[in-house]
Amino acid sequence: MKVFDFLRKLLYTRLNLGLSKLPPKQHVVISKGKEQVGLDGVSFDRYKFYFVCFGEKADSIYWLRDWLEVFLEFNVEFLIVLRSKELQNWVFENYPLIDSVTVNGFQSVFDLYKVSESTRLALYPINSMYNHMFVRLSSVRHVFIGHGDSDKLSSANKALRMFDEIWCTGQAQVDRMLNQDFDCKGVRLRKVGRPGLLRLFSASKEKEAKNKILYLPTWEGSDERWDYSSACIVDEILESIVKNSSLSVNVRLHPFIGRRKKRLKDKIKNAEEFFSENRKVIFSNTETPLIDILNNYDFFVCDVSSVVTDCLVLNRPIFLYRAECKDVEIAESNISLDDFCYIYSSAEEFSSKFLLVLEGDDYKARKRTEAAEYFIGLEETQNNVFKKMLLE
Repeated sequence: MKVFDFLRKLLYTRLNLGLSKLPPKQHVVISKGKEQVGLDGVSFDRYKFYFVCFGEKADSIYWLRDWLEVFLEFNVEFLIVLRSKELQNWVFENYPLIDSVTVNGFQSVFDLYKVSESTRLALYPINSMYNHMFVRLSSVRHVFIGHGDSDKLSSANKALRMFDEIWCTGQAQVDRMLNQDFDCKGVRLRKVGRPGLLRLFSASKEKEAKNKILYLPTWEGSDERWDYSSACIVDEILESIVKNSSLSVNVRLHPFIGRRKKRLKDKIKNAEEFFSENRKVIFSNTETPLIDILNNYDFFVCDVSSVVTDCLVLNRPIFLYRAECKDVEIAESNISLDDFCYIYSSAEEFSSKFLLVLEGDDYKARKRTEAAEYFIGLEETQNNVFKKMLLE
């Protein structure tokens, strides 16, 4: 019993270490631009929804930025709710005209709610363990919108049942939830499309060759079962591309790579140094929105993540990494990624399939067309269903 109590106290201590890094309790003030005006200094009646972003540190910027760009196009007033001081400072600098607030516990959430009771909708882009602080507001409709469409296990698990609704890109996400071995009848699943991908639709018809490859390795996940990353063989993949083609390749790194497996940072660093003098190999981060650069490439090399769906819009060959030696779990829909992606588990297998497609045998092109409607929700996207539901 004493051992149990000790372990319980140790776990409790470790889970709460980060709280000391948060702003003090008096931080519950609204930001109108960079001006701290206090809860009494703003009319909260005008906010259409809360955008609840309880991500950690500045490396969550990429999904926060993508949704903010979408919401700004809708021309509605909304309030960003954060718990990270770093993200708050980033909002100050990059979106000074959007109101935002930082909270650090349920009491501060409730204080905010008391002055904004007319706002009855909260949208969540990530399934953070801290979402429970806001979900406890029973008079608010809580909607998970995610930050993409993915077969990662994080896309369909029991934790999502805390929300009232899940707004799904297409039928794929609906089926992922229905295919799980738990009851999700208490959550309303609604297909809304992907508003952020709408401007790529016309680009999908372009046939002009760019002679470029975009490589999008994901991070190694918070658990070995969720490790979909090909970063462990990044050097071998790049060597295969350079050796077998004259194409240039851009490696766009996920900001979380190396968070759990520190050695992956060294792997990336060594690869950058090795290819530093090769002008056809470029390493980049996520500062530029993915949507702004996707149309610049003819081929995509991906891991299991939301970027697969993003790339699917353009109907160009997708090479997908799947390690056979790992006991990795995925949340499958009713159309397998194998149907429209060229699956590989080693650099040698990638090389053989890449050369085949490069020579003109893109035999999965038709399957990508069929998969696009299922995963992306083309009709819902073109009809602006997300915006209509948001403003209803």
